[in-house]
Amino acid sequence: MKSIRDIRSRIKSIENTKKITRAMRMISAAKLAKAQQKVLEARLYADKIKLIAAHLAQDEHHYDHPLLEEKQEGKVAYVIFSSERGLCGGYNINMNKAMDEVLKRRSQEDIILFPLGKKSREYFKDYPQARELVGVMCGDKPDYREARLLADVLSQLFVEEGYKEIHLVYNRFVSAMRQDPFFDQVLPIPADSNLHKDVEYIFEPESKQVVLKIIPKYMETETFRAMLEAKASEHAARMAAMDGASRSAEDIIHDLKLILNRARQEQITNELAEIVGGVEALKKQ
Repeated sequence: MKSIRDIRSRIKSIENTKKITRAMRMISAAKLAKAQQKVLEARLYADKIKLIAAHLAQDEHHYDHPLLEEKQEGKVAYVIFSSERGLCGGYNINMNKAMDEVLKRRSQEDIILFPLGKKSREYFKDYPQARELVGVMCGDKPDYREARLLADVLSQLFVEEGYKEIHLVYNRFVSAMRQDPFFDQVLPIPADSNLHKDVEYIFEPESKQVVLKIIPKYMETETFRAMLEAKASEHAARMAAMDGASRSAEDIIHDLKLILNRARQEQITNELAEIVGGVEALKKQ
């Protein structure tokens, strides 16, 4: 059994760790509150833009725009949004494993991975499919300008670099306790079965000018939504992980205190036995 000094030192060390995990949980909770609000607000706008874009893509007139083209051959791109830091439970590993399943399922196709975030770059660094999106960065706070830049780069890949599909991969925020890996095909715009075929849009000004604005806006909105969803999910996962770490620290401290009490009792018992033994030895003299 370890000495009492060692046990006390261990308890103090874990108590300090618990203070850190509690502080990190509180920080993540504060960040989550803001990120969650932004996600919920962005979803309404993004869903409507996506609905309009899907309607344009499925319209029998087939409006003329390079991002509405459907290709039979070409490469398939997956842009993976991960975190820059760890300590967020299974946030990154669950998404990376989901991506592995897709790679197995589509092993016969020409898949290219674009990891955004340190954790996904580290995970996929030895994959032959991994590439780097030069000039694209995702900061700790989602920025619409960064989303616009990413949308432009992905649009260029689709139009000029021979890609037939563009997918965004991120953890979709469901609740503070649940974040699901999500694969969002942004190009070509997927068909929507919920569309009302009899709905016709009245364009003002002419349709060509409107389409030229709507489709790029759709790309910007989808990339920005992915950034917001990923960041809210990261804060939620980190909050839950730090809460679990704090609880585990409390359990360990409780167990160590029991061990400490037993060690002190054993020490006291030994000291009493030595005293009694000494008294008996004096009596015999």
